[in-house]
Order: sequence, then C-alpha cells, then structure tokens
Amino acid sequence: MWISANLNEIRESRGLRLFGAALAGLHLVSFFFWREPLLGRMSQPMDVICWPFFPDCGITRQVPFEIWRVLFALYGALAALTAFLFVRRFIGAAWSALALLTALKFIFQFTDYRGMGNYHYMMSLAGLGFLFLQDKIRGLRALIVLFYLASGILKFNAEWLSGIMLERAPAFMTPPLLQAAAVAVLALEMIVVWGLVARDARLRWASWFSFVAFHLLSWHWVGFYFPAIMLGLLLIYPLTWHERPPSGPLFLETWPRPLSARLFLLVFALLQIPPFFSRGEPALDARLRLFSFSMYDSRPLCELLFQLRYQGMNVEYAPVLHEQRRVQCNSLMFQSEMRRICAEEGRRPDFIRADAVLMSKLTGDSSYRAIIQERDFCAQGRK
Repeated sequence: MWISANLNEIRESRGLRLFGAALAGLHLVSFFFWREPLLGRMSQPMDVICWPFFPDCGITRQVPFEIWRVLFALYGALAALTAFLFVRRFIGAAWSALALLTALKFIFQFTDYRGMGNYHYMMSLAGLGFLFLQDKIRGLRALIVLFYLASGILKFNAEWLSGIMLERAPAFMTPPLLQAAAVAVLALEMIVVWGLVARDARLRWASWFSFVAFHLLSWHWVGFYFPAIMLGLLLIYPLTWHERPPSGPLFLETWPRPLSARLFLLVFALLQIPPFFSRGEPALDARLRLFSFSMYDSRPLCELLFQLRYQGMNVEYAPVLHEQRRVQCNSLMFQSEMRRICAEEGRRPDFIRADAVLMSKLTGDSSYRAIIQERDFCAQGRK
C-alpha cells in the first residue's frame, strides 16, 4: 500500500514525473563527473581513503576492476533508461530504476571517502525524498529551501564576508566588488530563498531566476558539477507551481502535511546544528561536519606531516590527499591515511612507530592550530 501510494502520487503529477526524469538526468551527469576519478581509484588497489564508519573499505578493491567498470557502465545506461521511463509514464519501472540508481550511487560513494561532497548529499536526500516521502511536492520544495538556509548560515563568517573565498575571480572584480558579491550570495540564500514559496507568482519567478543566475555564475569557481546538480533540483519549483501554488512561507498550506515528511525535514535540520556547539573550528575539522553541510564558506590552509620510525632510520613525508587545497586539509582523509600506515607499515619487522601532525588555519588567521597531533598512533589500535 505504501509503495502504491508513492507511485500514484507520481503518476498523478506531471511535474513529479518530469522531476523524476530530471533526477535520473542528474545521475547521468554524475556518471560523467565520476567516470575518470572513480574508475581511476578503483583500478589502484592501494589508492584508498575510507569513511570513518567503513574503515575497511579497502576490501572493495578486492572485487575485480572489470566488475566495477561494468557496474559503473550499467549505472550510466540505467540513468538514461530511467529518464526515458519517467517521460513515457512507465512509473512503476521508473520508480524501481531510480531506487536502484540511488543504491548504486551510495555503493560507489562508500568505496572511498573522496566520494563525499555536498552536491552528492543534496542530490541523495532529494532522491530519497522523491522516492519515499508522501506529499512529495511540498516536501521537496521545503527541503531545497532548507538546503539554501543551511548553506547561508555557514557564510556568517569573516572568511566569506571579506570576499576572500572568491579567489580566482575575473580581473574586473575588485576587492569591494568581491565583498559585495559575497554579501549578495548570503542575502540570496537567507532572504531571497523564501520567494521560492511565495504566494505571488512574479516573486516566485524572480527568486527562481536569481538562483539560476547564481549557479551559472558559480560555475567559474566550483566547476560544472555543483551548479548542474542545483539547477536540476531547482526544477521542482517551475514544474509544480501550476499544480500546487504555495501560499507563502508563513502559511501551513505551503509545507508538507504528513508527519513522516516533517520528520524527514526535521532530521536534516537537526544534523546541521552540532557543529555550531563544538569546541573546535568546524571549518577546519571535517570530523565535526560528517553529517552536516560543509560548504564553500572558508578556505583553510594546512601543513601535514607523518614521521615514520624504523630501526636505524626515520622517514618524514607530507601526503597528498587531494588535488584541491581545501579538501587536502580534510581531517577525515588524514585519519584514513593514518589507518593505512598502521595496516601496511605495521607488518614490517623493523617498524617502531608513527607520529602524525595536522596543523590548519583559516586564511585570515595569524597562526596554525593543531587539529590532529598523535604520537605513536598505531599503538592505540593495538591496545
């Protein structure tokens, strides 16, 4: 009955059917975005960085690479087929195919921590909402409003408001213009976003086009994938406004009615809160933002160092964890490298111990602070 109700809700809404096709299209975009990095990592048994809740993700490299390559090719083909099924109104098959696509994407993500990212986080939540929520139209529209609010709250910091985050800007953008642009983005995500659920159609369209323009402009800083995901998710608004116009942010008719949908939104909102009450600096320590947003809101700098001690020899090296400087400073990646060192070097008879230091700071800070500083960290796992 529950699945049947989900299917009927999609079947009766042209907007939801087209949004389902858009979600499938985003999986196809993910296929092209992931094709080289994912397959490149899977072909290298030693190139692995694990999630903290799946520290043994290296076992996925024991699966023959050809199987991963075929599975990934099927993912891309299934994404195209799913979009076709939604457009042609084969709703049962399309729903099942989208559920399988969502599961496959989770599997690919969990094989390596480098599959993380807010773009995956938001796309997956929207996909789960589309598949399983009741009152999908109101629920999805409310969820995307929360996405922007959660992102905007993170930008109330000196790094963002100074405009320093908008590096690599076009030459004509002077520092005052960068600051104005940073404030404008903050206003967009905290204030203009409410226009997406406004009663007045002109205000809704003005707000929607503002976000479209914002994501098109952001292409210069964040690449194609993030804007493509957000532009796809934003389609829920124009596709469904004519079916169920919102009554304004302050009216209950704008928000989902089923308790399950409200709990889904509440859980997402609550997951964004813990980093604000942590003792550390969430912008510098990914461990504090594991289940919350970690947006393009700050630009950390870091120094990473491992010192490996063997009988008669010491080796120091600074690992390259990611090609992007911001992700290079990720403390969870650093911890995964610590686990790898213990697993590999611990088998050597001449290995004595390993020490690790991760020092980070925000661009505007005067000094570094210790995020991870562990002496003989392999010994902790042997206790």
